[in-house]
Amino acid sequence: MTSPTTSHWSLEDNFLTPHYHQELLDFFGSDEMDWYYQGDITRGGNPELGKQGFSHNILDKDKMIPPNPVSSLVMPLLFQIQDYIGCENVTVRARADMTLYNPNGIVHHPHVDFETPHMAAIYYLNETDGDTIIFNEKFPHNGRLTQATRVSPKPNRLLIFEGLHLHTGHSPKKHPNRIIINSNYV
Repeated sequence: MTSPTTSHWSLEDNFLTPHYHQELLDFFGSDEMDWYYQGDITRGGNPELGKQGFSHNILDKDKMIPPNPVSSLVMPLLFQIQDYIGCENVTVRARADMTLYNPNGIVHHPHVDFETPHMAAIYYLNETDGDTIIFNEKFPHNGRLTQATRVSPKPNRLLIFEGLHLHTGHSPKKHPNRIIINSNYV
């Protein structure tokens, strides 16, 4: 495994062992997983047609989320990402997201997860489409955005980037859903 590059993003395929990845995929793709509806998967709050999905908060430093089977299953992944990035502090937040099929592959709102310096990670779980776009521009920014990179989902792929870079994802248009685990580190 290589460490993140000095650019503002890096990509690692086959990040986890095959058996651990399969365990995560089986759980998050099962009817045992508790998903919570989001009217707009990137902004929360107000629903916007075509941008809905489901999420599950795994860890949040600002909210007391008691240990549970989901966090117990995902913590080894979060620690491995933390070591890969080289962050000394614990995860700030982690959540699973399921974006739903849209025949137009709708692009979601460009955003940052936090408005303070951090590293962001997206771990792709399933075989799907729905690219992630990272922009050259950082928060705060209100003008035209230019694409720095575009990453296609691939099972067991990890994307790391500087969290103040605006980014967004697409709804899948060839698959029923797109499942990721998004985590943030300081």
